[in-house]
Amino acid sequence: GKPDQLLSIPPGVDPLDLPSRDDARPQLQVPTDSLVAAWVARVTEVKGPERLITLAARFPDIIFLMAGSGNLIKEMEHRAPANLRVLGWMPTAVVYAASDIALSTSFNEGMPVSLIEAQLAGLPVVANDVGSVREVVANEETGFVGMNEDLATNLELLLSNYCLRERMGALAERRSRQIFSPSAMIQKHVDIYLDLIRG
Repeated sequence: GKPDQLLSIPPGVDPLDLPSRDDARPQLQVPTDSLVAAWVARVTEVKGPERLITLAARFPDIIFLMAGSGNLIKEMEHRAPANLRVLGWMPTAVVYAASDIALSTSFNEGMPVSLIEAQLAGLPVVANDVGSVREVVANEETGFVGMNEDLATNLELLLSNYCLRERMGALAERRSRQIFSPSAMIQKHVDIYLDLIRG
């Protein structure tokens, strides 16, 4: 096919049923006054979990949560600094309810549903510019999308600015509810078929 024959339809994602932060943080043994960054992915090479270890070492006063399972989980448990909690499999809703920021360190992505869920949960995102991440995260509006070397700089911007986190998180939730709702996905399919019928 030709490029003008192709159309990408974003997935329809329902918001997670989030517990309250006061309920979520004790489940993960996270202090109520901590700043928390969440990483939710398969713990495998392509997701770049070793980058999370580097970030946790750079920001020792921040709690980092690594949620997911995969072939590198034992290595991550062994190498993790004290402020990185390697949780294994954990309900995403609990992890995001306990967090202030969502992180993605992937080398490769399609259209990451975990980042859609994070934004629906009201979290700003710091992510690598791979795959369709820029379709999910509006750079400098709902988070920061950059290259590998930008991760720490962008994370520090959010960690140091409560108002920026709140503003980006609120916009992330509104934007994601509009673009990634199941009803929006269905309507885009309907529109395609109507266009084809009309010729």
